[in-house]
Amino acid sequence: MKIFKNENNDVRVGWKIVMLLAGSIIGSLVVSLIFTLLIGDVTENDIMTHILFIFQKIVTICVVVLLWKLLDKKDLKGLGLPKINTYAMELIKGLLFGAGAILLVFFILIMTNQLKLNHTIRDLNFSWLMLWNLASMCFVGFTEELFSRGYLMSILRKSSVLIIFLVPNLLFSILHALNPNITLLSFINISLVGILLSYMFWVRGNLWMPIGFHITWNFFQGSILGFSVSGTDTPSILSTRLLKENLFNGGAFGPEGGFVTTIVVLLCAFVIFLVRNNKNSVGFKFNETYMNTTNDKRH
Repeated sequence: MKIFKNENNDVRVGWKIVMLLAGSIIGSLVVSLIFTLLIGDVTENDIMTHILFIFQKIVTICVVVLLWKLLDKKDLKGLGLPKINTYAMELIKGLLFGAGAILLVFFILIMTNQLKLNHTIRDLNFSWLMLWNLASMCFVGFTEELFSRGYLMSILRKSSVLIIFLVPNLLFSILHALNPNITLLSFINISLVGILLSYMFWVRGNLWMPIGFHITWNFFQGSILGFSVSGTDTPSILSTRLLKENLFNGGAFGPEGGFVTTIVVLLCAFVIFLVRNNKNSVGFKFNETYMNTTNDKRH
């Protein structure tokens, strides 16, 4: 029995996951070391912190693409990234969907007297640092979807549906487990958000909608509405405060740690379920994404 390769002489999925995690972690540490040697402690400079963060995400993107090209020998379409000029509307729909979902969470918390604004709408805060945060959130959305959905779901394509959904989102949740103020419910909600994004990929057949959803879900949550994003605070246009921390609103972790988010995420999944057979909206399904690249002689 071959330990590293299977009967088809392909590298086993488990080893691919190990190489993905090792490459991403080691690459991020190397980038951090280089920044420290050249610049010093970047945590004292907000802009440099964002630049370091973006470079770390670029390293992860490179690791994913390198493994996909070397081990699976297929193009980016097989990772769920067909040309953006053809699928731009998928990205736009994802951006709108993500913004709408987190705004729904915001309005539910306002209407149920869980959340209060610290000022009027006329007294909005703005910082140019928010543009850097937007850039960071774009890289987060793209990188995490390419990593968790595009790569992991694709290399597990021959497994059962349960494994295809469970393994990537378990890793997705574990990677967030060290975030500040995390609770059991917030861990479950992060898993549910991951499953929602996986379901989008499964139904739509491309990553552009999940990427768009991920970007605006995070950016609106922190930089627009003033919530903690997975336990982390950022400068925001609105300043808000919870009247009382509880399981309904998520407390210090932010809305991702509350039951309101649980309900909204399940509602979003139901919406995707309703439109899954809309021929005008579906690109190509998950299995077809891989099948369309399998016999392409250019790879």
